[in-house]
Amino acid sequence: MSQFSQYFAIEKKIKQAHPHLAASRSDLIYDFTNGKKNGLTDLTPFEYREFIAYLNRTYLNAPQPQPVDSVENKMRRKIIAILKHQMGYSMMQIESWCLNYGKYHKGLNQHNYKELVDLVSQVERYYQKTLQKG
Repeated sequence: MSQFSQYFAIEKKIKQAHPHLAASRSDLIYDFTNGKKNGLTDLTPFEYREFIAYLNRTYLNAPQPQPVDSVENKMRRKIIAILKHQMGYSMMQIESWCLNYGKYHKGLNQHNYKELVDLVSQVERYYQKTLQKG
């Protein structure tokens, strides 16, 4: 498999979808790089990935990949939602709360999945206790 096989597969699809398109490979690269480059080998790996995404968007109307949100980040956002939005904590106070009162005495982003499950439960209990006192 060549290092540019992804490009050639897309080029084939573009030619099938747009048989009237007269732009050559070098024209496409030249336009994409605003006249700075005109060959696949001239592109950096980052530019090559961006060029592939550009071709998909422009000529094949491929949907943009959505970043996958991890379960861990959803749990972190839940903790932030409770402590910040419900209880008025700042992000610095949330971090401090996790270090001082959290079960594992770690910063919020240092918790793994299992620890976050415990921390979410702890924050929910803390919030409920605070509501009952108030």
